[in-house]
Amino acid sequence: MAIYCLDNQGYQYLAHTGMEPSGRFRASELVQREFAFLRHHLQAIDLLVLAERLAQRYREVSLARMRTERQLRQDPILLGSGTSRVRVVPDGWVDLRLGGLQHCVAFELDRGTERKNKIQSKVKHLLECSGAPYQLAFGTTSLTVAWVVAQGGDGRVEELVRWSEEVLRSAGTTHDADLFRFAAFDPAEIEPGRAFFGAFWRRPFDLSPVPLIGEDNGGA
Repeated sequence: MAIYCLDNQGYQYLAHTGMEPSGRFRASELVQREFAFLRHHLQAIDLLVLAERLAQRYREVSLARMRTERQLRQDPILLGSGTSRVRVVPDGWVDLRLGGLQHCVAFELDRGTERKNKIQSKVKHLLECSGAPYQLAFGTTSLTVAWVVAQGGDGRVEELVRWSEEVLRSAGTTHDADLFRFAAFDPAEIEPGRAFFGAFWRRPFDLSPVPLIGEDNGGA
């Protein structure tokens, strides 16, 4: 796989046309990033592309807003204060409208590399920010955290579900289990209808698979 990124000359050209990416740019930093990081980044983008393809394919669906991981990192949700402040940054976020209802999805892309303590810390922070901090940052109460396992299959899904259940029990917030969805698929290969409407997503404390949004449309 070839992965291309901007060099200084390319950035200057985009800046001249007013199309340069927002935020800080350092060509040397892009070159130094490891392949695993770039692979993760590209698959996170594939999830946003899925949402865009869904809106293109289904007339009843519209994509109202979208934020990439890069944009979210520039304006993260902040928890705590001072030196203990935590930045909560999903791997992508979309605001979908279906049948007059708003469905906001924050994506977490998992490639099977993060250990239990790191995953549980993420779950804890996502729970903490899902109320007022999230509403202030995004201007809505609608939120589903979609954890997509791109490497590791159903076994990794079961692992993530179990770890999230432990956090929810420990925090006394089992009533918030519906905030989370877990599924295993390749974001670049799956059909958008199946990804969002297919009833194969897992929730904590629930053995019955459910769709990410709306009803199961059979994975068209």
